[in-house]
Amino acid sequence: RKAPAKSRRLAGLYELPEASDLGVKPAAKDLLLTRRRAITRYQITESIYATKLTDALRKMVSGSDSLIWVPWSQLAGITLSGPHRRWIKELAALPRP
Repeated sequence: RKAPAKSRRLAGLYELPEASDLGVKPAAKDLLLTRRRAITRYQITESIYATKLTDALRKMVSGSDSLIWVPWSQLAGITLSGPHRRWIKELAALPRP
């Protein structure tokens, strides 16, 4: 998800989408990571869930102005926030089911 231009500190940076961005309700069994970060004086806890790629989800993302699919091989070319880049590396190292 690309941060909105009005977001001064994160403008132009990409981050993992929130469940609400995707219109999904995550299940506790799909929790992959829980991480904390700070933005100015705010401490934020973020939970990262696995989600299934469905045709409806693919269509919704392809029609969005703020969401994009990025192949693993192209992640280096995307300007990610520092915490999200670290978390994606952690996700890539997790064993696959």
